[in-house]
Amino acid sequence: MAIPSYQTFFLISTYLLLSITFLGNHAIAMSPTLSLSSSGTIAKPPSQGTTSEAPFSDGGRGDALSESPLGDGWNDAPTITDKGAPPFSSVPVVKDTPAVNMFVQSAMVKSMSKTEDFIHDVLEKRLNDPDTDEQRKECLKTCKDVYQDSMNAMKKTVKDTKDGNLYKANVDVSAMSTDVDTCKDCMGHVYSKDDPEFKKFTTWIDGVTNDCLDKITGLGN
Repeated sequence: MAIPSYQTFFLISTYLLLSITFLGNHAIAMSPTLSLSSSGTIAKPPSQGTTSEAPFSDGGRGDALSESPLGDGWNDAPTITDKGAPPFSSVPVVKDTPAVNMFVQSAMVKSMSKTEDFIHDVLEKRLNDPDTDEQRKECLKTCKDVYQDSMNAMKKTVKDTKDGNLYKANVDVSAMSTDVDTCKDCMGHVYSKDDPEFKKFTTWIDGVTNDCLDKITGLGN
């Protein structure tokens, strides 16, 4: 039996060493590439990033965005924020604004019609009455002027609500209320506060203006 020589042992050892080195390099080449996002930290693959966005459940913003409950007025409008980004305040939106607009527009159209009838059927009729003295005529003329002004305010209010400008609508309806009070003060001096025709109309127009103002200003509370 032949005994392996020193050269044979050397050749076998060299072959085994080369085989191990080759297999090790091949295994490293086949492994996934790792990237370092910072010293000593392995970055996650793109599909597993640190920022995720949940699917939209209702066609709106995902869970990455937080939205405060919808407020009932201008001062507590919904605010949407994204962590890490500057806060964004949305345009104030009130759920019942369209209903208020429709109510105010309808009330103003009806008020214009009733005011026009009152001017024609009551004020002008009394102005043309020969028994009306000068003091009462002055009062009636004042009432006619302020109610014509109030009709202009009613027209403006309709336009304001159609434009979505409830602040200006508030101003114009308030002007109507001032006109009504001007005529009411005049009537209290030259006629009676209980004059049936004046009392019926002023009670109605007071109710309309107050109701509209309550609904408009109520949106800001």
